[in-house]
Amino acid sequence: GSSRTPKNQITAQFARVNLTFDNGIFFNASVRREGSTKLGEDNRYGVFPAAGIGVDVLRYADLGPMSALKVRVGYGVTGSLPNESGLSRDLYTYNFAGGGSITKARDANPDLKWEEKAELNLGFDFGVGDKLTGTLDLYTRDISDFILERDVDPAVFSSGRRTENAGRLKTQGIELALNYNSIQLGQVRWTPGVVVSSYATTLEEFI
Repeated sequence: GSSRTPKNQITAQFARVNLTFDNGIFFNASVRREGSTKLGEDNRYGVFPAAGIGVDVLRYADLGPMSALKVRVGYGVTGSLPNESGLSRDLYTYNFAGGGSITKARDANPDLKWEEKAELNLGFDFGVGDKLTGTLDLYTRDISDFILERDVDPAVFSSGRRTENAGRLKTQGIELALNYNSIQLGQVRWTPGVVVSSYATTLEEFI
């Protein structure tokens, strides 16, 4: 089809480092550079960094009944691609009736770029005694430049339609997971768990 590229390729370079200090402080960082033929010729490449640090608190403090407590903070950016190829290119439709005709159905957008998700997370991994364990995560997530086909000014774009990076969404949430280990029921060992979460998503910007 007229909107399809003959190639559907992705290219990536990736670097990562992990460091441990005193067997109680953990650090990791990475950076990824990715390019895709699905995007506009002017914005095919995106750079996505990530970093995190964690501390095993019980290595440095005695907290009585706590059998585990780790605190971690992380930040990362990831990229997302549309399912279809050729969204950045002109799209034409064909009608063979009455001798045939060609109509532009969507205008090209050479500036179409990656949809990005940036997330900041504060987490706690904990244990009480030798049976109760859990995690608590608080996060904020921003999705920017989300990809959407939309109506545009036909005086500028003849088809009146174009695929664009259209705005930004923000999600804030909290999630708690608890597990109780080793409930023995005769020959059966049961590890029940529960997950409780709450979040809200708002449209912050729509261009």
